[in-house]
Amino acid sequence: MTKHDPSLESVPPIGEAQIDQFWNTVDLNDPHVAIAQMKSLITEFGLDDAIAHFEMASVYDAIGFESEAATEYEAAPPSASRALVCRRHTFNMARRFATSDEPAKR
Repeated sequence: MTKHDPSLESVPPIGEAQIDQFWNTVDLNDPHVAIAQMKSLITEFGLDDAIAHFEMASVYDAIGFESEAATEYEAAPPSASRALVCRRHTFNMARRFATSDEPAKR
């Protein structure tokens, strides 16, 4: 039996730093670029379905594409991380309240 190594708990999943960097720098006023960047990250890091669907839903939600966001949220498997969902919703709501601009137009 292998001993538990607590130092491994702090190792972020592959791509998490890049996803965080995306959210720290994304220009939500250019929705098509934001969508393309997230799709590229999902592909590059081979994110699992739960994370991929929630990240795409979060992008759509942040740019005001609610129906696309709902579709992605519904497509996410039930095993999706609640912490990830809460973190992204908090981020999206903070960004929405921080700006008085209308959601991006398609």
